[in-house]
Amino acid sequence: MHLTRVRLHEVSELEPRVIASLEQIEEGLTLLDHQLTFGSSGRPDILAVDAKGTLVVMELKADEADFVALDQGIRYLEWASDNLGLLARPFPAVKSDRPPRLFLVAPGFNESLLRIVKYIELEIVLISAVCVRDTASGAIGMLFEPVEIPGGVEALPPFRSLDDIVDYIRDPSVKQDLIKILTEIRSLGVNVQPWKGGKDQWIECSFGNEEPVYLQVRQRYFNYESYDEDGEAVSLRLYSHAEWEEKAKEDFLRWCGRAKVTT
Repeated sequence: MHLTRVRLHEVSELEPRVIASLEQIEEGLTLLDHQLTFGSSGRPDILAVDAKGTLVVMELKADEADFVALDQGIRYLEWASDNLGLLARPFPAVKSDRPPRLFLVAPGFNESLLRIVKYIELEIVLISAVCVRDTASGAIGMLFEPVEIPGGVEALPPFRSLDDIVDYIRDPSVKQDLIKILTEIRSLGVNVQPWKGGKDQWIECSFGNEEPVYLQVRQRYFNYESYDEDGEAVSLRLYSHAEWEEKAKEDFLRWCGRAKVTT
């Protein structure tokens, strides 16, 4: 199979393909509307709701996104934040007590946008969206990949305690579930402490001589990172205790078993 890259027109071609692929972009993402007028701020391309009931504003670009695209998306996000109660009326799936999220979807993001976005205290998700064609069959498909936003290390002072790190979470249910997970981890005799004073909101879990596992706290979720027996990285994004039980706990208990052997 040989794939070639295809440029799509923003509204007539890219938008319907993104709408059809929302679940691929993020599990539980559901369409509410598209090209809905936000007063004098304009019309965001797509309005959606995530699995937690959070409003998602999506701005699409057919070419590399720059600071102008970021500024445009933030204007939409500000209007949505100011009118969240109003938007929740026609869209009851939206929970008006949850600050909205901004998704920027584009084939790429230039250096100025990446440099600036890491210092913005808003939840902004960057999604790389590339359209490709199979030269043999002519079939066209979309490839979506989240783009990691580098941390603004110099802009944020290190956190000094576990409580400080946990308090960085804005979503109350996620915060309570992480506290529950940390309690369970400690009950297994695992040492839990801020990594490098809480740098970049990382929590280190150590036990014996085994390579530590880590939890990184974000505003609405947390990341679990470890290494398996072959040294391959395991990285998971989690939103709840239930997801911890389903996706990460088995790996964590295997890690505990290895750690006990090496103690």
